[in-house]
Amino acid sequence: MRRWPNRTPRSRSSTYSEDRCEEAEREFQAALRLNPNYSYAHPWRAHLLALQGHLDEAVAEMDRALQIDPFSLSTLVIGSMMLSHADRHKEALALGDRAGAVCQQNYGWP
Repeated sequence: MRRWPNRTPRSRSSTYSEDRCEEAEREFQAALRLNPNYSYAHPWRAHLLALQGHLDEAVAEMDRALQIDPFSLSTLVIGSMMLSHADRHKEALALGDRAGAVCQQNYGWP
């Protein structure tokens, strides 16, 4: 099982520590039961799944997040990194380009 790399101590919060992944998953599931279109929960659940090595499920969750909010900068960036790690580089670049367009359009960043 391939896992999302943990390169820095800050890349995993205490909620995502080994002994709390199940708790975090329960919390995400509860939030999504209350509101299946809660756009903030989907990308972070995808991040949790990727950290646990469930890349296919994580990418599917990220796809749901992008269907709900296709212009979310954080979702685009997280999704791009996740796709890159899953060796889906063309798709990762496409999301990165979309993130750049969102930055330009909404924030005036080059």
